[in-house]
Amino acid sequence: MNTLKGKKVLITGGTGLIGSRLTEMLLESGYTVAHLSRKARADSKTETFEWNPAKNHIDEKALLNVDYVIHLSGENIAAHRWTNSFKKQVIESRVQSAELLKKIIIKSPQVKAIICASGTGVYKDENEKWVDESSPHDNSFPALTCEQWEEANSHYPCRTVILRTGLVLSLKGGALPELYKPFRFGIAPYFGNGNFYQSWIHIDDMCRMYIHAIENIQLSGIYNAVAPIPVPNIELVKVLQSVTKQFSIRVPVPPLMLKILLGEKSIIVLAGCRVNSQKFVETGFKFIYKDINSALKNIFAQ
Repeated sequence: MNTLKGKKVLITGGTGLIGSRLTEMLLESGYTVAHLSRKARADSKTETFEWNPAKNHIDEKALLNVDYVIHLSGENIAAHRWTNSFKKQVIESRVQSAELLKKIIIKSPQVKAIICASGTGVYKDENEKWVDESSPHDNSFPALTCEQWEEANSHYPCRTVILRTGLVLSLKGGALPELYKPFRFGIAPYFGNGNFYQSWIHIDDMCRMYIHAIENIQLSGIYNAVAPIPVPNIELVKVLQSVTKQFSIRVPVPPLMLKILLGEKSIIVLAGCRVNSQKFVETGFKFIYKDINSALKNIFAQ
């Protein structure tokens, strides 16, 4: 029995890939859900309040009777080429939203916890070596973004959990639809030599991690949010071929080509880490999709 049934959760970024599925799963579990959005939507299934972090504006009624906040919003780092102005926009969207939430949560003592997103892009690529929450950080733009994001989310007046998210697998958005698109033309691309690790997680396990972080008051601080068995990029491609039974020929995409096409942003495609999520598992969490085969089978069966 869920003793938190009826508790109210406010989500920022609630219409994004994770936020949409998380909203569904919270409602199915008996929670009440509201969204903070830059634009109110008449067709929304949830109560929606407006905010604009860039203008320091928030509807203060948003926190009324809210027990938990899940903070997902931030400019999509992969949305555009990494010009200096876009980089500034990416970081400011994260820092400004955290600062604004902080101001209003201080006035809302009934808020018991806030669960915030971050990314595994913070880590240095250690090849086959496992990395955990204490491992060295990279000096790349994704790492800098995560560091500033986490710093901005570290000073709330309530229990705070930060989840460093890996590659979230879903056909409704994120990287997987883009990875699969060339398969329809008989091409299964892998990047560079394909040996760099990709730390992934099924969308449902990702959402279950957020719910677990709400429901377990002993959780506080930073945790890696990835499945327990990361795979090399070429292994992910092979499993994708096997699961979809789509005829395709594996083709390497040279790093130089990606650097010409994407510029500095090519690091998102070419870099990866073998990320350890044992710290979160030790809090009692159990993955439904531990290996890439079971995860992709489930996703493509839907």
